[in-house]
Amino acid sequence: MNEYHKVTDIKDKDFVASDFDKIDTITVFLAELDWKNGHALYYKGEVRRLLKDRDRFRENFERYLDIQKTLGDRLPAGAEAGACYRSAEGYCKERTGWILHLLANDFYQEGLQENDRNKKRDLFERALKQAEDVWKYFPSGFAPGKTTKSTRDLETTLQNELVALGRQIKK
Repeated sequence: MNEYHKVTDIKDKDFVASDFDKIDTITVFLAELDWKNGHALYYKGEVRRLLKDRDRFRENFERYLDIQKTLGDRLPAGAEAGACYRSAEGYCKERTGWILHLLANDFYQEGLQENDRNKKRDLFERALKQAEDVWKYFPSGFAPGKTTKSTRDLETTLQNELVALGRQIKK
């Protein structure tokens, strides 16, 4: 979506809600037409992620993933992001993989901040499951970003963290 990139291409931190006014208008409109629209859920989630609204970011991305699972054979076969933009529904394999990648990184970051050992383990296990699922949708995984580890590094780090917490990793 061009409006999203107009914001993120010139700014990479310290976002405020008004940065995304045009995007919010578009996503609200799309969601009113079809509450299951993958474009709306994805961009709502991305905006909330950049605004550091963890609950709403996760809510939108988890809703996207729940709906995506129901598409079965209707999920565009191409792994590239262009498949999403050619689809009115707004679902594709690369976007699904990217969402899993972002959620895995987010649960990992939350786990790092958690002091309770059991909660930390639960967060790391959830992150690891999502990182492992990335490969199903985007076989090359994702490179590191400004705020994320690469899929491969994240998976390795989580396995090591879980071993340190006393969990046996199945290979």
